[in-house]
Amino acid sequence: MLKSHSDYKSNKNKNYYFYLLLISLLSLTVVQINAQTYDWIQLIQSAGPGIPEVFAGNWNTSSINSTGQYWLAGQYGGRLYLTTDYASIWLETKPDGNTNKNWVATAMSADGSVISALSYKPGNCYISTDYGATWNGYNPAYDDSYYSTAVSSDGTIIIAATGTGYLFRTTDYGANWTDISASYYASNHYRQKVAMSADGSKIIAGIYTGRLYLSSNSGSNWTEVRPGGLDTDHNWYAVSMSADGNVIVAGYAATDVGWTNGKIYISRNAGAAWSEIIIPGLFTYYWNGANMSSNGAAILIVNYGKGLYLSTDSGYNWVAKNSGYSNYNITTAAMSGDATQAIFGIYGASLYKNTSSLPVELTSFTANIPDNKVMLRWTTATEVNNYGFEVERNPSPANPAQQWETVGFVPGHGNSNSPKSYEFIDTQITAGILRYRLKQIDNDGSFDYSDEIEVRATAPETFRLEQNYPNPFNPTTQISFSIPSDSQVEIKIFNSLGLEVATLVNEIKEAGHYSVNFNAVGLSSGIYFYQIRAGNFKRVRKMMLVK
Repeated sequence: MLKSHSDYKSNKNKNYYFYLLLISLLSLTVVQINAQTYDWIQLIQSAGPGIPEVFAGNWNTSSINSTGQYWLAGQYGGRLYLTTDYASIWLETKPDGNTNKNWVATAMSADGSVISALSYKPGNCYISTDYGATWNGYNPAYDDSYYSTAVSSDGTIIIAATGTGYLFRTTDYGANWTDISASYYASNHYRQKVAMSADGSKIIAGIYTGRLYLSSNSGSNWTEVRPGGLDTDHNWYAVSMSADGNVIVAGYAATDVGWTNGKIYISRNAGAAWSEIIIPGLFTYYWNGANMSSNGAAILIVNYGKGLYLSTDSGYNWVAKNSGYSNYNITTAAMSGDATQAIFGIYGASLYKNTSSLPVELTSFTANIPDNKVMLRWTTATEVNNYGFEVERNPSPANPAQQWETVGFVPGHGNSNSPKSYEFIDTQITAGILRYRLKQIDNDGSFDYSDEIEVRATAPETFRLEQNYPNPFNPTTQISFSIPSDSQVEIKIFNSLGLEVATLVNEIKEAGHYSVNFNAVGLSSGIYFYQIRAGNFKRVRKMMLVK
């Protein structure tokens, strides 16, 4: 649960109850992050056959699994919803059979199978180990208020922070709990925000009207950290940590009338050193949310009243991501581990998601020429809804207007948050400079082009006709040939009686290396011969069809 706007100059308890009243007005927005665009459209949820409605509510907490397939969103004084298909269809999940609860915090494992959901007054920690199908409720602190939770990547470690300052850990899905807050607990430590590394060894805990604490041994010991040399209490609402625990973001909400005294910091060495995040042109600093990708490269931070700010280089550069909505009173946010998708809540708004459908991150695209063929290789870091790649070639860099031609297709991996490698071999190459590009196609037919790459193919020194491959074959085989100069080329197939059964090539070819496929689907087994004529060159080879 992230803090919404209230006046901190008054009595602390008074502010707390004002805050609880205010969050009942919240609503939720959904976005999907990718490297191409950040435009948003309103998300519509069906209310019945042919009856669409805006999906809205008093949203107060949200989380997404590592790949962005499983999303969880909870309402304060309302319901808990789960989607298993990248935010297309949301279904209510009822941890204890009741409809309405004050949902304040959620977290899930990397694969989405283990979920922790916390409720406030009545307080409880609900845990599911089957993607939200069934739940068990626990109250390790015998407390009526819970505030923040985190789950390790494999789901075996869950921590739950109470509203009265305790932090508990379970390693058996809630059957047994250990208090890990003893070394830093104080009576004013309440409403904690926590984040945890993927293996559960590193934990960052930010305290409301308190300090910032870091553990590197699963909570057995804690050290106070002071970003920027801070030696005063603050309202730490924004904490996040990368999977390895090396990148940490921590920010606190402003308390003055103009909201100018809040700050947010980043550490890239597991909390050993910190630097303040400065965003040019931003003069109000009510930081109340931070989220990051597993590798710590993508970071999404929330400034209440000003909106979302994104960095894709571990916090060195930032851009505002506020296109498509006008109310910037954001109070809850989450990001998938692969950084392709995110969810955030806006005061008084409805659900939105981005319009881009090509979140495929291409990290390399290379070409070389081994054995008279062009070998293309490329790698993606992440993929969402990737149908595949068309390989396009343009043999005339001197004439950019010449049409690109499709020379092949390679299927994509659909959805992936891990690197994927691809390969394509072009055997139809002419001498000179060849340009290639990839046409990445989404499942809905949308597409985008990669950068172009060039290779130089040298002309063959002699005429050649290669042995077909495979041989024997059934029913297709490939025949390769080379010509050192532009020539009229004719390739024909003959049976063992010398009768012509097919003509594969009969045209003028530029100097280069070529391959042609022969399909013998209508022929019987036996010995066949293929012959090439190119200028004064003539050559015959034998092949065997075995069915």
